[in-house]
Amino acid sequence: MFPPNNVTKNDAQEVQCLLNYFKKIKKKRELTINDFYEFVKKVNKSKELFRKYYRQTKDKFINDLQWFQLFIDADALKNIRKRCKESPVRVRQFVFMKDWSGKFINRFQKYFEPIITRNIKQRSEIEDSEEVLGISDKLTYRWAAGIVISNYLATVMTRLAQKTTKEKKLKTDDIKTLYDLLKGKSKNQKLRTFLTRSYRRFEDADKTRNRCAHINEGEPTIQEIGQSISLAKILKKYL
Repeated sequence: MFPPNNVTKNDAQEVQCLLNYFKKIKKKRELTINDFYEFVKKVNKSKELFRKYYRQTKDKFINDLQWFQLFIDADALKNIRKRCKESPVRVRQFVFMKDWSGKFINRFQKYFEPIITRNIKQRSEIEDSEEVLGISDKLTYRWAAGIVISNYLATVMTRLAQKTTKEKKLKTDDIKTLYDLLKGKSKNQKLRTFLTRSYRRFEDADKTRNRCAHINEGEPTIQEIGQSISLAKILKKYL
């Protein structure tokens, strides 16, 4: 059974976001009251999507979603979250979140498979790196996400150099070299101002790329890769 052809662009993006979220919850070793609060909101969004596109289905889990709100008191949950949002959830809540995350993952992949496949094909390098980084905090995933975003950052800088300087044929993709070229020769004054103010950010991005490309440079951290992702998002606006 496939989703109708009228799935909106926003709903398609929501499907991908929810799938990624439940995958994260499935992999987490510790869950807090704050996680449970967010989990309830994600379940409600998922319920709305299945109700919208699969109002009639033989899937018992999907049909039973309509009763979810009967055993969740939203106001009480907010009060608990205010008092102890970083406290671990109870065993019953932990098992419930893990079990339902698995069920949602299976059903999003089954019922919205064409939507997910299309989203992957249309996804940008920034979204790719965010996706990989969100799957796991293992070193191999950090390397992969770091390489993707570092190469993309260098690509954006190369395109900016070709667009805003007289340099049309560049023989380097080194972040530090491209930074010096843009800062010294770019005709875009706003870009040059941003570059001047963000020297440390580009320096860190260059170090992150080296860490991801060379094993003897040290292990890249999630925070470092996240900073490179943020930098690429800002720089992309100048294209």
